[in-house]
Amino acid sequence: MSDSEFVSGTAMSPVMMGQGQAVPMEAAQMTSVSASQEQQPVLAAMRVAQLAQQVGTLKKDIEAGDLFLDPAAGEEIKTMLQDQMDRVDTWLERANALARRAPFGANPVGEAMALKFEDRAGGEGVSFRSVFTPYREVLQEAHEAVSQAMNLYQQIEQDNVDSFKRIRPDENQAV
Repeated sequence: MSDSEFVSGTAMSPVMMGQGQAVPMEAAQMTSVSASQEQQPVLAAMRVAQLAQQVGTLKKDIEAGDLFLDPAAGEEIKTMLQDQMDRVDTWLERANALARRAPFGANPVGEAMALKFEDRAGGEGVSFRSVFTPYREVLQEAHEAVSQAMNLYQQIEQDNVDSFKRIRPDENQAV
C-alpha cells in the first residue's frame, strides 16, 4: 500500500466491481450523484416545456371563449405570477453575473474549470440561463393569459348587462 492510498483513505474503502475493474464505493456514489445532478437541468427544461404546453392550452380555451376568470381572482393569480417573474429575474441577474470566466489560474485545469463554471451559469444547452429564460417566458405568457381571461369575463358580464337593458329599456319604468 502506498502512502497516497493510506492518506486518501482509498486503501480501506469499500470497493464496487464494475465492468472488470474495481471502483472505490465513494467514486461510484459520486458518479451517481454527478449523473443525477447533470440530469436536473434537462428535467427542468422538460418541465418548462410541459408548462408552456399547458399555458398554450389555456390560451386556446380562452380564445375559444371556454375559459374566463373573475377579475378579483385573476388579480390574485397575476400578483403571484408577477412575484415569481420577479424572483426569476433576480435569479437570471445572478446567473449573468456568474457567467464569466472565474480566475482559477492560467493552467489547463484552471481554464477548464473556469469554462465549466461559465457554461453552467450562462452557456447554451443545459445552463441555468437556458432553463430559466424559457421559464420566465412561460410565466409572462401565463400572466397575459390570465389578463385575457379576465377581459373575457368582463366582456361576458357587459354583454349580459346589455341584454338585460334590452329587455327593460327604461330603468325608471316600474315592473
